[in-house]
Amino acid sequence: MNTFALIANGTVAQISAVEFSVHPDFVWVDISTVSPAPQTGWSATQAGGVWSFSAPPAPSALTLAQQAEALLGMGLSITSTGTLALSAVIFPTDSDTQQWINSEMIALLNSGFVTFADGEATIDWPDSTGTGHPMTPAQFRAIAGAIGAFVSSCIKVRKGQLAALPAASVSITTA
Repeated sequence: MNTFALIANGTVAQISAVEFSVHPDFVWVDISTVSPAPQTGWSATQAGGVWSFSAPPAPSALTLAQQAEALLGMGLSITSTGTLALSAVIFPTDSDTQQWINSEMIALLNSGFVTFADGEATIDWPDSTGTGHPMTPAQFRAIAGAIGAFVSSCIKVRKGQLAALPAASVSITTA
């Protein structure tokens, strides 16, 4: 039994046991004896009436900078040794969250670590699922510090200033 590859725009578009006409720009090539057998997505070129096939290049491994960027997108898992409600929680580390943390920290600094930006003494800080975690200024400061250290390390890796990724989980002490 023969096996055919449908070639479209220099790429194997389909593999079939049956050759049939679809369009004059598409060509069916008998690949029954080609080894290794071409697969859908492989490149196909013709030179001197002879077809040759090549697999697409293997995806390259992510650079350390790309790994750091991906790590930032995953968030930071924080375990609190003092506050069970803050344990084993993944907090987002995206740029919007970083800006929000900065805004709240400025408000806390301006109030002597008494109130958040909205004037309240607690904040319901969302984790990566959107679930809120009530925090005091001291607890928020510990969370913000952990996230800040993580983000800073990821940025330093991206900029080539650090040669190792930070841990994706940390343990903090909160009261």
